[in-house]
Amino acid sequence: MRKLSEQELKELNGVLSEVGPALFGRGDYIVTATQENNKIIVTIEEKDYQKDFEEYLRTLDDDIFIEACAQYMKRTGQDLQKIKNITPALIDSFKATVKMVAKMKIDAIRDKYAL
Repeated sequence: MRKLSEQELKELNGVLSEVGPALFGRGDYIVTATQENNKIIVTIEEKDYQKDFEEYLRTLDDDIFIEACAQYMKRTGQDLQKIKNITPALIDSFKATVKMVAKMKIDAIRDKYAL
């Protein structure tokens, strides 16, 4: 097998990234091709949701985070600290809980100060 040029490998990676969603459905996948000797190796990796989720959590105010964790545990029975597999569904569910908690706090302030 002939060695692919850098441009050919780049184009192959572009095609693979376009085809990825059709093949694998919802989710963020990184599809890459590399060449070693007489092989072309296609690697499919799922996005690192853990890292993205941790970055999102760092953006939350402490009081919102603490209350959202408590509400999330009440609603799902899952302790966020003990969850090993972070998925898009879990992230969406927690974000919905954060929005609910923030809205409750805003409503409480409005009621308290008659805004």
